[in-house]
Formats: sequence, structure tokens, C-alpha cells
Amino acid sequence: MSLKRSCTVFLLVLSLSSQASDLVLEAQIASGGDTITSSTSGDQKLKAGDALHLAIGSSWPLNPDETTRFNATIGYSWSREEYSNAEASISRFPVELSINQWFKNVALSAGFSYHMNPQIDIEANGASGEVDLDNALGVFGGVAYRFESDTELGLRATSIDYKTNGQEADANAIGLYVRLYR
Repeated sequence: MSLKRSCTVFLLVLSLSSQASDLVLEAQIASGGDTITSSTSGDQKLKAGDALHLAIGSSWPLNPDETTRFNATIGYSWSREEYSNAEASISRFPVELSINQWFKNVALSAGFSYHMNPQIDIEANGASGEVDLDNALGVFGGVAYRFESDTELGLRATSIDYKTNGQEADANAIGLYVRLYR
């Protein structure tokens, strides 16, 4: 399924959701995984799991007291590193489905993350190129603290691998996120 078709289907599902759902906005910074580019000295590195991630989606309560919720989001993740004579970046479109279980102000979550169109772009000495990676399915788990009824701050671990042309890169990452429910 193409990225455009996947996004259209996802947004259609969100628009048809019942009034019992909440809008979810999320921002995350993550790091980890295999080094995919580095400076000559090795002090600057772009890792496969590095990302600034922004997402939008919906959250549905699964029980009457709303302590168990199902979340669905779609987002954009990217990271970029500049070197003295080059620039490299990695980007992807994650679709994530998760279950969150709240215990007063603390939540545990687990879910699946499907990364569509992961791509590495490199520009060096006037030349440029890109590496298209295969779409990838991973898992994640996390813990969060709720500051208000609509704001949480959390830590999560993601396990996912990117593949292309018989090669594989570990993109496992640890991330810190803030999520708003509206």
C-alpha cells in the first residue's frame, strides 16, 4: 500500500471515529541503533534510531473508567547530521498502535510501530544520493507520568530493524516524549 493511500485510510478512520475518542498530539526525541554515517574523526554520528518525532492521532477508552486506552497515531520522524563537507539525514513515517494502562498518574504502554518509507539521504562534496529502506514493523513499550488529565511525559524503548538489499541496520532507540490529549 502506498504512503498516500495509507495516510488517507488512516485519516478517514480518525474522522469517522466516535465522539468518545480524544485527539492525540505527540512530540518525541529518541536516539539509538547502529551508526549509519559518521564524521572522519568519528565524533559526529547519525544513528538509525535517532529521531525528532511529531505525531497526531486518536485515543479511545476501552473501559468505563477510561484507565485502559487504545491509541492510534501517524507521524513523521527525522534526524540530520552536518559534517565539515557533508550532510546526512534519515526520515520515516511511523504508524503506531498501542494500549495504555493507567494506574492513577502512571501508565504502562505497549504497541506496534510500522515505519513507512524510511530513507537515508546523503550529500557530500556536491554529490547526493538516497537509500530507500524497506518498510519495517517493530514493537515498543514505555512508562509515562500524567501531570494533568490531558498531558503526559514518558520514556519509551523501541525495537525495530531496517533492511535493504540484504543489509540490516538496528534502529532500536530510547526516547523521551510528551503527549497531549484534547
